[in-house]
Amino acid sequence: MKNYLTILFSILALNCFSNNPYPDEEAKQNIYYTFFTEEPKYLDPARSYSSDEYQFIEQIYEPLLQYHMLKRPSELIPQIATEIPKAKRVGNHMVYTIQIRNDVKFQDHAAFAKDANNRYYYHLKKGQRLPSIEHPDELAHKSSRILTVDDYIYQITRMAHPKLHCPIVHILHRIDGFAEVAKEIHEKLEVVRAARKKAGGVFFNQAADERENPIYLDLRKFKIRGVKKIDDFTFTIALKNPYPQFVYWLAMPFFAPVPWEAERLYMQPQFAELNMSINRFPIGTGAYKLSYYQPNYRIELTRNKNFHYEYYPTEGDEDDQQAGRLDDAGKKLPFIDKAVFVLEKESIPRWNKFTQGYFEASTIQAEAFDQVVSFSTEGVALSSDLISKGVSLVTTELPSIRYFAFNMIDDQVGGYSARKKKLRQAISMVIDIQEFVTLFLSGRGSLAHGPIPAGIFGHHKNDINPIVYSYDEILKKPVLRNLNEAKKKLADAGYTNGIGPDKKQLVLFYDTVQGGPRSTSINLWLVKQLKKLNIDLQIRETDYSQFREKVLNGNYQILSWGWNADYPDPENFLSLLYGPNSKVKSKGENTANYDSPVFNRLFRQIENMQNNDQRMAFIKRAVKILREDSPWVFGNFSTAYGLYHSWYKNAKPTPFGGNTLKYKRVNVEERQKKRGDWNQAESWFIYLLLFLFLVITVPAILKYIKEDRGLDKASQVFKRSCSNI
Repeated sequence: MKNYLTILFSILALNCFSNNPYPDEEAKQNIYYTFFTEEPKYLDPARSYSSDEYQFIEQIYEPLLQYHMLKRPSELIPQIATEIPKAKRVGNHMVYTIQIRNDVKFQDHAAFAKDANNRYYYHLKKGQRLPSIEHPDELAHKSSRILTVDDYIYQITRMAHPKLHCPIVHILHRIDGFAEVAKEIHEKLEVVRAARKKAGGVFFNQAADERENPIYLDLRKFKIRGVKKIDDFTFTIALKNPYPQFVYWLAMPFFAPVPWEAERLYMQPQFAELNMSINRFPIGTGAYKLSYYQPNYRIELTRNKNFHYEYYPTEGDEDDQQAGRLDDAGKKLPFIDKAVFVLEKESIPRWNKFTQGYFEASTIQAEAFDQVVSFSTEGVALSSDLISKGVSLVTTELPSIRYFAFNMIDDQVGGYSARKKKLRQAISMVIDIQEFVTLFLSGRGSLAHGPIPAGIFGHHKNDINPIVYSYDEILKKPVLRNLNEAKKKLADAGYTNGIGPDKKQLVLFYDTVQGGPRSTSINLWLVKQLKKLNIDLQIRETDYSQFREKVLNGNYQILSWGWNADYPDPENFLSLLYGPNSKVKSKGENTANYDSPVFNRLFRQIENMQNNDQRMAFIKRAVKILREDSPWVFGNFSTAYGLYHSWYKNAKPTPFGGNTLKYKRVNVEERQKKRGDWNQAESWFIYLLLFLFLVITVPAILKYIKEDRGLDKASQVFKRSCSNI
């Protein structure tokens, strides 16, 4: 009886509750909702190098430069710098003079709070303790101060600290004196460690000691020769050699300002106990600040009331006016009061919440692509269901490439002889990348005929890789060369019909990370491709840690890799094949370990040039060499498909720079109405369940009474059941 009544009340309750995952009080608030798929590891701009983390960091921190929100190709514009700095030769150095705005303040934070005697409230003395808190904002005293060039200089010095393991140290070594300061900081760190070890005795544990009592070095005392302060709002950076791409790095979070007070605060033992650090609780000047941080559940950014004046762009591309992306031209930023990021690791819940109106935007899940999008001669079309909801689709060519790499230091697939080249060329000629894009990317990509994607100087739209493709005049597109041509190449390489001089079938190995059904399908597809040449491709799956170790040590023959551009310059892609960037030799991004003296010389010329006809000629020569040597099977460039609800304004995918939250706007009233329309309880279904329940339950109740247990007893059971529900 009790179980029956519990079910009854549960069914009645279904008609009273909604599927809204957010608190009711947020319904009418100016909030932007989105998701994240992995817990951020680093929110420190000196350490982070991940787009998953940048979606938070770039709203909080402000590098010197940024990218225009609307213009394509991507265009650098000032953010905190007053103009784009230009290099001037001074002696043997290239010097950038950078002037910054004088009206920028940091967010209010406990790190800046001082008492009446001008002493910092939270620079704790021995024996002092913090109150029990979960966020620095809970500390009673807060303040702010004006941003100066000292904060940018401090961040550049921080990146020389060996404990931070800054991932762009190879770029920073171009700054005059950076390497020397990095060595100086390391030596000072070791002196402190040695003193602590001596004081700690035989059982001293360095790792535990530094976790509980971090070593604080006042980095203001370390001076990089090539970074000089002129005044509070002007400084210079001197590079040892010309490097035009340096201005692009000034738009990345690595070159965001970090106040010394932040590090001084967080390096105290009491803050270490609370797991509070720059890595978890950043302090910036951006449009938003981190206000709630539960990385296994929810992260919130709220408007920074100290944000300086910045305005929405007044110009863009031709389609921006029609798309309504210039309706807010000239208005003060930001528009949104709060951004809520919800952890959603699985694709199906993410998609369901988007279609229910609980996320403003979404990519298209691979499983649902064919049901959401259709292709025709007129272009790409959305499903009628999404169109009826007012959802819009925006596609963007991404500055990224996916490829299969041959290990050029491997005895079998590597090497630079004519026979070795022909082996790699033959394999490239039978891997049908167009089929791969169709089967596994739902058509979201285009053939790569070289390493440089569309939108980047050096890319030629109608240029094809003649080693692998020929142009079909009937189909009006590139197609793989005839299989017989590939077989002849393989025979010239010493493997007639896949059989080598030793009369054995050629066996090659493909290393990959263990994955699910989709990964298995890709692996089987790749095996099938090489089977066309009677090559036996063996799949070697390992976990990511083992796979990474194999790549670092060069213990592989073929693997799949990808690259997303850091900045819009061909050097960023050609550097992936520059010999000194070898993964094995220098832990660089050259996973193929390709090392061609001719290509290397061309690359050194290309990297230090401005975009002009001569640079284009060098790029063409470099790409021709890469096609002939074939260290990669050039795979595909990617296309992003973004879906946006009608109430979500100023949405435009950005290939570079992710500080776009300040431009976004939400029509809260429209969102609330559509959520209500799309998520109404199905009353008829509830009542049907109730009817069926009563049909089954009433006879049971009557039987309960008939068995002489008494009506009063039945009533008591009923009341007790209600109290338990």
